[in-house]
Order: sequence, then structure tokens, then C-alpha cells
Amino acid sequence: MTACMKRSFSLATAAVVAATLGVAPLAGTPALEERTIFVTVLGANDSGPVLEGLSAANFSVMEDNVARKVTGLAAAADVPITAMLLIDTTRRSTNTVQDLRKGVVAYASQVLQINPQNQVGVIGFGGQANVLQAPTSNIEDITKMSTRIVANTDGSSVLNEAFMEASQVLQKVSTARKMIVTVNHEPADEFSQVPFPEVAKAVQASGATVYSISIVQGQKRDPGRESLLNALTNNSGGLYFGIGTPSGLVGVMQSLGFLAAVQYAVSFERPDGAAPAQQTVVQVNQPGMRALTNQWAG
Repeated sequence: MTACMKRSFSLATAAVVAATLGVAPLAGTPALEERTIFVTVLGANDSGPVLEGLSAANFSVMEDNVARKVTGLAAAADVPITAMLLIDTTRRSTNTVQDLRKGVVAYASQVLQINPQNQVGVIGFGGQANVLQAPTSNIEDITKMSTRIVANTDGSSVLNEAFMEASQVLQKVSTARKMIVTVNHEPADEFSQVPFPEVAKAVQASGATVYSISIVQGQKRDPGRESLLNALTNNSGGLYFGIGTPSGLVGVMQSLGFLAAVQYAVSFERPDGAAPAQQTVVQVNQPGMRALTNQWAG
């Protein structure tokens, strides 16, 4: 599944309703399906998520530059999430292991508290992409696993391979909302062999929204990795953060976990059987606010 859900309304159903009302259906009227896409609304200057005061009338949806009719708005907190955390376990993590462990547990605690059906999994990408924890709803599993987050003193970053592994895991789960959260060090040597187009295609197929955190210690940064993370977060409706000290990781991870509780579910109509959209854009018409949504979700 992607981050879009759909409900179909057939011409036969429309004909039954019309007959009941004593009205003949219009010839050639296309069947419609209703889809739902998940949206995070940020306040002015990205001051934080907007939780109240919005209605369906505040939103507009465009699929490949074609306007779609918005049919409903609801809180998405009850829709389960599966999240995969991609954690830097390269030699650069030697002095930050405790911060990484605490950040993983902080994120998982927040997400699993919101909805007991939510799931969190963990992948390390030092030297190779290893699944440290398959998706679970048990915080005790995450806490125990966190002690296995260790720095591979001979391992360099293979972040792209971690994205591929996470995407494969997420394609196999049935939850409608999916997230990938990455934590990496800058500067760090990147030895990924998977090219960016393959990574983008895999993430798109998984339906995941990407959130990324770079622990930046110094001035040097990998421009290729930075471009990758910017592109994935922007296109999937996520966010990209840079923090100067590892001690700030726990707070940012808790904030990202909180986003699982504050998304909106925006429903809209589209022609039944229409080809998947190449780009889906949701906008909110309130001054200063902006909507983050997975443009690939259609």
C-alpha cells in the first residue's frame, strides 16, 4: 500500500441511488473513487504542527495539475504507522552510540504511545545495511535492541543500501501510513553502490514519508548525500534537520515521533480507474501555513 487509501463508487451504485430518488443518472457520468492522503500542516515560519481550526474547505488537492474535489477531513492519529529508523553505525558513531540509543528509544516510545498498533523497526548502516529490529509494537523489544546499536570501527556509510532495505520491509506491511527516519553523521565517507534513481524509485514504491537528521560536526558535508536527503524529504512530505551536537538528538527524535499524532487525513475524489498520478500536491489556504504531503502517494 501507499500513503493513499481509496474507496470506489460505481456507476451501478449511483444508478440505484438515482432510481430511489426518482432521478435518471446522466449518461456518460464517470464513476468516481475516493482517496485519502495524509498531510502535516505547519504553522507560520514552521513554528510547529497545526492541530485545530482547519476544515476540508481549507485544503485543495492537485493531481498532475488537475484539481480534485476535497470531500472530507479527519485526524489521522488512529491510522496505524509503520516506521523504519535508519541509524548511522559507522566508525563516526563511536562517541555518539549512547545518544543514538536514547534517540531510538525516545522515538519509539512516542510513536507506540500514540497508537498501540503502530510499529517501529531499526536498520544500521555501518559497512552494510543490517536489520537490527523488524517492525514491532513492543517498546521492550526496541529497548533491548538498542543495546545492539554499536559503531562498526571498520564500517563506512552505506545509507542508500539502508534505504533500499527499509523500502523492501515497508512494501510488505499493510499499514496505510509509513515513515523512514534517518540519522547520519557529517562529515562521513559514503560508500553506497546503489544510485540515487534506484533509491528514489524504491522509496516511492514503499509509500513512505522520509524524515532525516544529520549530526553536523564541522564544516565539511557530503554534497551527494545532502542532495539525496533533500530530494527524498521534499518529495515525500518529510523534513530534513541539521543538529550541531549529538545531545540534541533525543529532542528531535521525540518531535518526529509526535508528528505521527498530528497528521490530517484529507479525502478527495478522482475518476475511477484513472492512471496513478505522477505528482499529488495538497495546499492549505491559511496565511503562513504550509502543507507537507507525499507527492508520490498517488
